[in-house]
Amino acid sequence: MGALLDAVVGWLPPTGSDLRAIGYVVPGLIANDTWKQGPWKTLLASLVITLATRAVLLLFMH
Repeated sequence: MGALLDAVVGWLPPTGSDLRAIGYVVPGLIANDTWKQGPWKTLLASLVITLATRAVLLLFMH
């Protein structure tokens, strides 16, 4: 994730290290949730929040 984000950030205008931190923080949070509540609950929660985020972005971007 971090390498992919670094590759994409190279094409974007400079934003500082705050955007790059996403590649380190989010996988750690997902791994921690998987450890605590199991893979299926974590997968379902990740799917729900991803779809909700996409819906909000579609509403505000159009």
